[in-house]
Amino acid sequence: MQEAIHFIECMYVINGRKSFEWLPRDPERTGLKNTIQDIIDGQIEPDRIVRILECTPGEICRDVTEDIARAVADQCYHEQVEISWAMKNFLHDQLGVQSTRQLIEA
Repeated sequence: MQEAIHFIECMYVINGRKSFEWLPRDPERTGLKNTIQDIIDGQIEPDRIVRILECTPGEICRDVTEDIARAVADQCYHEQVEISWAMKNFLHDQLGVQSTRQLIEA
């Protein structure tokens, strides 16, 4: 079975207008672990993420944005990673303020 591919839609503001685009990524880094790590490392700007789709070849794609946000928060907590404002915004948007606070301050 092939590993799922993760596509990331981001939002940018250009000349006062919102622009949405799918983030171009190295095909070798589209798996779950690399996607989570790239968000934590800032390779993918977390506060620009609109949604993350997980697609397994031959199957339907599904929105896993909240699942990824939860995994990012868990990994940051266990590895004692300092959470940037951009990361907090992403986690708040996806998980809510209370859930984020519980995950990163537990």
